Amino acid sequence: MNSPKRWGTFKRIAVAFSALVLLTLLVTTAFVATEWTFIQRIRHFQKQLPTPPEWFEPKEIVRGTSTERLIPTTTPQEARISTNVIEKALASAISGKALSFIIAKEGAIVTEYYAQGHGPEKWTDSASMMKTVTALLCGIAIHEGQVKSLDEPAATYLPAWKRDGRAKITIRNLLQMHSGLRPEGEYADPFSDACYLALGEDARYIVEGSPLVAPPGTRYDYNNVNFQALGLIIGGSHRQTLRPVPLRETLDPPWQHRRRCLARQKTRPRPHLWFSFRHRS
Repeated sequence: MNSPKRWGTFKRIAVAFSALVLLTLLVTTAFVATEWTFIQRIRHFQKQLPTPPEWFEPKEIVRGTSTERLIPTTTPQEARISTNVIEKALASAISGKALSFIIAKEGAIVTEYYAQGHGPEKWTDSASMMKTVTALLCGIAIHEGQVKSLDEPAATYLPAWKRDGRAKITIRNLLQMHSGLRPEGEYADPFSDACYLALGEDARYIVEGSPLVAPPGTRYDYNNVNFQALGLIIGGSHRQTLRPVPLRETLDPPWQHRRRCLARQKTRPRPHLWFSFRHRS
């Protein structure tokens, strides 16, 4: 007499299990479809390699001054730099797998080195050099009135932060790496914020989802999420075309680089700036 009842229970369990499996497959398929680029990149990820410039499209060229000039060169003797010191520095750069290495003194290049596949006419990933440029752009944004002050809450421009303790994070906290946000983790960890920021496509997702783990202003932590947030703030919108004027205003003296590049991710754009230049011009 209990067989039909047990059979009915079994059927309900089987249906529920099948629905769960189907839902899992749908979620997995959706994730793979939306993050296919990230998955492909992480499969080929190798330590010590910079982000390939071709990952960033389109690239917007920002011209320098109207009068272009090559950076002058000089000799170690004229620069009064020991050749032994130069050789040791170069050996250290090569052993550290540097892609390029330049010694300059008083506006003139003393020596330069480029790894295979790289050179003065090649685009170069700026990596964390962009943090300095981002800080300069923050200063320009304050000067122009786009941002009120360094002590303005970042949540003014990041609405997702208004709902919790992140509302107390200031632009100064972000610039000084004292935001109190969760540490970004290691690049080698595919589930870390650091890895996704380097290889993924939607940095806004990381910025909006990074929780607070310490009161703002109380702890230093070198965290790239801070500058991704600043990129959103000074860009105004992650879909906005980047304005080239600040780079011209900021970087013309003394080097007057001929090529500067602002780039965005090819599909869903990254909200942060990516800065590139050719070394010798």
